[in-house]
Amino acid sequence: MKFVRIITNDTDRKQAIFEMNGNYFLYSYVNNGYAHETMVFSSNETGDVVNYSELAVVKGHMSTKDMMKGNVEWVQ
Repeated sequence: MKFVRIITNDTDRKQAIFEMNGNYFLYSYVNNGYAHETMVFSSNETGDVVNYSELAVVKGHMSTKDMMKGNVEWVQ
């Protein structure tokens, strides 16, 4: 899993793009009045989600290191 770039890095919202084997993934964390969760979606190289069925989801915050490392199996 290779880090591509950060899209946003606010206290209540974090998004970053990762790539593996030509496939792109959006790491997305949100903490607002509606949700407090971390998710991963299939995306394109600019971070636009191509499928809103999350590949991984956890309640609360999980770092990019742990979230993306722990989910390499579903990428392959």
